[in-house]
Amino acid sequence: MYKGTDEYNVTYNFSIVLSNIILYLVIISPVLLTKKFLKQSWTSTGISKRNLKKSVIVGIIAGIIYIILSLIYMDINIIIVIARLNISYFWGLVYFSTVGFCEEFIFRGYFILYMIG
Repeated sequence: MYKGTDEYNVTYNFSIVLSNIILYLVIISPVLLTKKFLKQSWTSTGISKRNLKKSVIVGIIAGIIYIILSLIYMDINIIIVIARLNISYFWGLVYFSTVGFCEEFIFRGYFILYMIG
């Protein structure tokens, strides 16, 4: 039997997001400590100020285009989506951005770099 989407709603708030950010900082702390111990720069893991503003702007624009095309493709009324937005969606965005950054930093920026090299 199909269950409606209301039964799977997950709400995010500041305390949930903050506790998960702290958890992910603990998870990436061995990598950060190793970088400090070996005196490696942030650019050695792919983080630099070069083109940072341009990269962020391109990422935001690509994300907005992806969301709009997804809503159009799935034939969802955008007005209803906007009307249902609340602060929980913002905290969810912060949460998933933190998770994504930490995963990419650990695996793409550190492990893969040193497994190849």
